[in-house]
Amino acid sequence: RRSSDLALDGVPLFNLSHLFGIMSVFNSDVISSADLHKNYFPSSLSNRLTSAISVFTKNPSYTETHLGFQIGVINTKFFIETPIIKNKLTTQIGLRGCHAGLFIKPVTKSQYKIDNEEGYISYFFYDINASLHYKVNKRNTLKWNFFFTDDRYLMSKTDEVQDQDDETNEEFTKNKFYDYKIAWKNILNSISHQMDINKNIYFNQKLYSTQFILKQDDIKLKDYTYTNPTYTIHEKEVQSKIASIVEYGYQNQLDWIKNIHNLKSGFQIAWRNFNPDKTVFQLFIDDEISQETEFNATKIFTGEYSAFLEYSIKSKWVNVNTGARINYYHTKGYHTTAILPRLSLEFQLPKSMTIQLASNITEQYLHMISGGVGDVMSDYWVPANQKAPRQRSYQNVISIRQNIKNWNWSVDVFHRISQNQIENIINASFAQKGTWE
Repeated sequence: RRSSDLALDGVPLFNLSHLFGIMSVFNSDVISSADLHKNYFPSSLSNRLTSAISVFTKNPSYTETHLGFQIGVINTKFFIETPIIKNKLTTQIGLRGCHAGLFIKPVTKSQYKIDNEEGYISYFFYDINASLHYKVNKRNTLKWNFFFTDDRYLMSKTDEVQDQDDETNEEFTKNKFYDYKIAWKNILNSISHQMDINKNIYFNQKLYSTQFILKQDDIKLKDYTYTNPTYTIHEKEVQSKIASIVEYGYQNQLDWIKNIHNLKSGFQIAWRNFNPDKTVFQLFIDDEISQETEFNATKIFTGEYSAFLEYSIKSKWVNVNTGARINYYHTKGYHTTAILPRLSLEFQLPKSMTIQLASNITEQYLHMISGGVGDVMSDYWVPANQKAPRQRSYQNVISIRQNIKNWNWSVDVFHRISQNQIENIINASFAQKGTWE
């Protein structure tokens, strides 16, 4: 039911971690900053319920080359930023790979042998960050950004047992090989244009695509070896489960900044294709396909259109942030419209103390179903529709915080009403229920 939003340079991401949550998907070599929004939700951010994390990549140098290389126990990293055309065109590339599988595989092999079994577990991942920055002129800059992650997990096991044919009573040896594979990927591409209209007005626009793909392959290979006469039958079952979400979008934003005033406006478009629970079953006899069945292969299309207006004023004693967001969302058989206001008041008190009062109304047009089984394949992104309507949240917050030299403390008290939260039935599976709905 994840209600937070994670964005890289303004483009949403749907998977947050490597190594089943132990490591972040972000390579620190290419990250410049990250903002967490939890009390006040700016209207310029995309449609999520309760919080947002905005991560920003570095701007590479147009004049200098920098290199970095690191070998660790779990992963290896490489980074380069260098101008291609000095003061005009520059690039940066960050590569990271995890080689934990080199250690996990022999350790797990030994553990299987203790129980007189054969098998092993392996895990690898790698990710790529790449960008190009091109200064068209003093006022216009173009940027291409690419982000890719790939995680692969494998559990393999071998069993050998003696069995007997029920009809002929003939004994045979049955070798069973199990391969359980999980792979999950983020793929992000964006092209953005930044324009300084004058010293007070700035315009940004972006085209992007972002997708998250999970695939699980459950492979069972059985060799039936008969002795009289001697012959072997090879039988292989492959059951693949695929869950994916693909988003294409456009964003723009106009900023007017003068002294203590800041006015923002713009609109955003997001088209999504969901395939939450596609399953393919294949049966091979002696390497020839004997049976093939496909379930739940239909893709679901949704459209999301938003316009926003935001104003802030900062003074010595009071900071005011306010705004509103207008949304229209549609999918087959369902559509909804909303106007979502929000307000934040920050009072600057003596001794660097701040009291904040904030109120937000937010909506989210996709759900995450969490099966609770414990692996990444238990989580499915699905769209809001007539059976699972859009989620809405009403949140009010009182926050007190203080900065004392190098120390910060804060206390937040909030009241939240959330509507249309969904949860998967305990121990339920799509195989039993048919489709996610």
